Amino acid sequence: MANNQLIQGAKDSANKFLDIGKAVSDGMGSSDGGQSFVDPTIAKNKAIQASVNNAMGKMKTDMDFTSFSAGETKVMRNFLVDKRSKYAAAAKLAAQFEDTTDPAYMEQVDIMQNVNNSFTNLAKQLASYKKGKVDYAQGQLDGIYSDGTNKEDGADIAQMYGFYDENDDRKFTKSEGGYDAPFIIQESGDLGFDIQGKQFTYNETNQPILKDYKLASTILQDNENAFKAGTIIRSDDPSLKSYRVQLEQKLQNQDSLTSMLYDYQSELPTSGILKKLTDDPNYGMPEARNEFINALVQARIDTSVAGFNQAENERERKNNMLTSAQKASKRQYASMITNIKNGTTGVDGYINIEGANNTILKATNVGKNGFIWFLGDKNGKPLANADGYPIGYKTNEELIAALPASKY
Repeated sequence: MANNQLIQGAKDSANKFLDIGKAVSDGMGSSDGGQSFVDPTIAKNKAIQASVNNAMGKMKTDMDFTSFSAGETKVMRNFLVDKRSKYAAAAKLAAQFEDTTDPAYMEQVDIMQNVNNSFTNLAKQLASYKKGKVDYAQGQLDGIYSDGTNKEDGADIAQMYGFYDENDDRKFTKSEGGYDAPFIIQESGDLGFDIQGKQFTYNETNQPILKDYKLASTILQDNENAFKAGTIIRSDDPSLKSYRVQLEQKLQNQDSLTSMLYDYQSELPTSGILKKLTDDPNYGMPEARNEFINALVQARIDTSVAGFNQAENERERKNNMLTSAQKASKRQYASMITNIKNGTTGVDGYINIEGANNTILKATNVGKNGFIWFLGDKNGKPLANADGYPIGYKTNEELIAALPASKY
């Protein structure tokens, strides 16, 4: 279940969520609806995690954790004794046959082989169970399991490993905390469990959903980029359509969607969606997915507005600190860019190829080289490069890109 990469992802992502989540959270306020809602699935999974971690805290040695209790051992011993009796009886009958091709003889041999196979199968499954128990406990300690895991599955898994009892009415039978696992062993040696009358094998167990740290980080990083850009993304911006398509693709995975809805409440508030999932029988995960995507798209817009406002405030603050001469220079630069975009002839300004105080000249006739702008000296005389060719630009954008940024 758990692995080091996922656990490390949890630790690496935690601080980033705190740093960049607020603007996204503010933008997603509509999906929360201002409601205070405690989702029962989240509450149940957190209670299970607390119970597992509490039991782990009571264990003093690894032996306490990995060894089987007397009650659990009794189940295995009863199975082994029964199977050995069947093996011995079959072996006794088989010894009475002289003809080893007799179907009755072969039947007894099959019984003995099945007993051997069941012992081998049980040994392998017990080894897998021990490893699964270690991984599960470590995963709970590291918090990598989603709070959106089906709460019945979550309770079954915890009880299966002997950590949790829903009614809390079993006695502690292990030396240091934890409950007996409700073992049953099938005829084939398959390890199984009986939880409140529901029987299932170890191989059939639904595993907990893992938190999708990668997707959460991507969503928050995308919104951080929109915030830092300092420009407003409007509802008709083409980039939003592409963003929506990306979200639809990434949230097709049911486990990823579940993790987004249940695991990141402080950064991606979804209480309103979760309440509908709990209260409205006609509102399912497809509806939740659509509403969540709509909320994320709106958050992208709102986050860009928040970033623009912050950038404007910062620009205003810096502008108020400029001298009169610096403000005049800033206005001149802005006027130069406007004139270039408008195609005005003889634009005064500066460019970083030949130094300051050069003149930017609009071509009256576009030559075969396609230049529409030329660089001139302060007297308006065209300049040439080292090879004797005029310094020119074919588009407004190419010229503007060659200009140095405004000093102020």
